[in-house]
Amino acid sequence: MKVRKADPKDLEAIKQIADNNRHALGFIPKAILEEQLRRGELFVAEEQGLIIGFVSFHHRRDGWTTIRELCVAEKERNKGVGRALIEEVELNARQACQIGIRLKCPVDLPANGFYAQLGFTRVAVEDGKRRYLAVWEKLLGPSSYCPTNPPIFSFH
Repeated sequence: MKVRKADPKDLEAIKQIADNNRHALGFIPKAILEEQLRRGELFVAEEQGLIIGFVSFHHRRDGWTTIRELCVAEKERNKGVGRALIEEVELNARQACQIGIRLKCPVDLPANGFYAQLGFTRVAVEDGKRRYLAVWEKLLGPSSYCPTNPPIFSFH
C-alpha cells in the first residue's frame, strides 16, 4: 500500500468511496473533490492500483491544518490505511510549518476511538447540522523543516 497525492484519474474512485460512506461523511459534491485535488489537498491510499482510501485537508493561515474528510473503503479498514493517510497529512503539515491538526467527527462514529489512538485529544463537542461533533486536535511540535529562529536579513 502506498499513500500519494491524488491525481485526476483518481476522482471517480474517491467519489465512489465517499458516496458509499455518505452516512458518515455526508454528501460530498464532485466539484469539491476537484477543487481539493487542484489545490494539492487530497491524498489517496492505493493498493495494487486500486484506491482504497482518501483524506482531504487544508493548511490554514493560523497554523492549523484541518482534516476535512478521511475515509477508507469498508473492506480495507483496520489494516493501517487510515493511519498511513493521517501520517502523510502530518508530514505535509510539518513541511508547511503548521503547529497542529484539527478535525471534527460525529460523536456516534467509531472513528473517534481511532483518532484517540493516533494521539489526538478531544477538545470540544459542538452542534452539527444533524448530530453532535467531537472536535479533535493534535499538536505537531517543532519540525526540522521549519527554523525556530528565522534568519534576520539586514540591508545596508
